[in-house]
Amino acid sequence: MILKARSEVMAAMLGGSFRESDMDTEIEIKDASLQSFLALLEYLYTDHAPIEEGDSVDIMILADRFCFAKTCDFVRAEGIGDGKPSDVINLLLTSQAHNAKQLSGWCLHFISSNLSVFESTEEFDLVQGENRQHVYEHRWPPLSKLNSKCKVM
Repeated sequence: MILKARSEVMAAMLGGSFRESDMDTEIEIKDASLQSFLALLEYLYTDHAPIEEGDSVDIMILADRFCFAKTCDFVRAEGIGDGKPSDVINLLLTSQAHNAKQLSGWCLHFISSNLSVFESTEEFDLVQGENRQHVYEHRWPPLSKLNSKCKVM
């Protein structure tokens, strides 16, 4: 079974002594929309899923809940949307809360590469601690380039 192979949580739930392991028992997945769960299942079986705008975070939360680590990261492109600072910062914080390391790394890279845009927003105050340190250490262009004067021949 693919679900059991891709998730220790599903393997325990479907193959252990839980009531869900009974093939005649309907399994209720609480706190999940049918649309998000079906998209997650489609991704697990095909490595592709149609993601509607706004569903990517729900799918990432479901993937984290059932320990589908790789799946958390597939929402990257859809979750960023048009790259608005508020969207990227919210996705960074959500991805970190749900262990989507590749996605949070990508968000940090995006913020670092566009730091001057992000610094001028109110939402940048939400980037704190290690996240803030990371974006300043990896900013582009680096301060050394910004502070150097252009020499004309």
